Amino acid sequence: MKSLTLLPACLIVLISANIACSGSDAPCFAPASLILDPRVLAVRADPPMAYVDPTGADPIAPVRIAALVVNAAYGSFGEYGRAAQVKVLHTVIHVCLPPSVNVINAQPGCPDGSAQIGELDIVPDVDTPFVYTPPLALLQQAIAADPVHGLGGVQLRIQLDMTADNVALRASKTLYFLLKGSPATLNHSLVLTGTETSNAGVHSTFGAFQPVDIFVARTTGLRPLIGPAPGQTDAVETYLAYDNNGVLTQFREHVTYAFYAGNALFFGQSSAGAAIYNGAAGDVADEPAPGVDPTDGLVSVEPVYPGNQGGTYWVVARDDRGAVTWAGEQYYAAELREECLAAERSQKCPVALYGCN
Repeated sequence: MKSLTLLPACLIVLISANIACSGSDAPCFAPASLILDPRVLAVRADPPMAYVDPTGADPIAPVRIAALVVNAAYGSFGEYGRAAQVKVLHTVIHVCLPPSVNVINAQPGCPDGSAQIGELDIVPDVDTPFVYTPPLALLQQAIAADPVHGLGGVQLRIQLDMTADNVALRASKTLYFLLKGSPATLNHSLVLTGTETSNAGVHSTFGAFQPVDIFVARTTGLRPLIGPAPGQTDAVETYLAYDNNGVLTQFREHVTYAFYAGNALFFGQSSAGAAIYNGAAGDVADEPAPGVDPTDGLVSVEPVYPGNQGGTYWVVARDDRGAVTWAGEQYYAAELREECLAAERSQKCPVALYGCN
């Protein structure tokens, strides 16, 4: 079975055969959503923001740190590649101050020699997070290093070095704090409550733990659904923060979604049984403005293989103030073409892998 290379400004028919296409010198690529090897998709901190009293009069709230690490399992034709969480054999966690905004080409993560704050034989996940209480001295150091002394908030950075399925992985996350008494607004957690699908004008809603129904050889629109954090009224918050001129200003959060799966699903545009690559990412989307309800969802998804099938895709939600959450959404894809349900469907029905040969 051959894989298909997506080329700019090119329409690629989904068949397991050689395809001729103009623009053959275009670079080969794999979509960011395609999970081929162990990957860290996200790191979250709960709460995403907390108050800190630089005098030490009030205790510092602990932060729960979790990571989402997945891999793809591949089998023969008919045994669909699916994203699955992996066992992380070892995790080392470091903490440091984020580089100054004046540092050119600053790298993510922490410099060599940064303080180690934890060593685990598991991946810290939502059910078993790594709980970290930043020492007051480190927060005071962060405030002192800030040109405006924490007026816009205080930041620390953590780095996770993991070994997953014998692959070394590294990820980092910024921890956010507000000075006690600040008029700025605390950020709260993002909450994924389910999924809305759009198919041929029909909208369906699936709860957080309910498998999502999609169809083979037919594009389905997906829209993640979010709700307010506990004790809050709005899923996407309006908040006060200092702008670049030091003026307290009202903003509205910007929430984005990223989708991931193994080689059984394709996120992006398609037309008449063909995938279209036009240079735009089809696996990321923004939460719409209030009152806007996209008729075709936020992203499109289509199974790659024929036949009835199921699996898992991942959606990671982020706001622009540091909150992160995710969900592993189980899906069931129904095959409506009778000729593609037979054992010899590989000879009758189109198959494609999106990415590089």
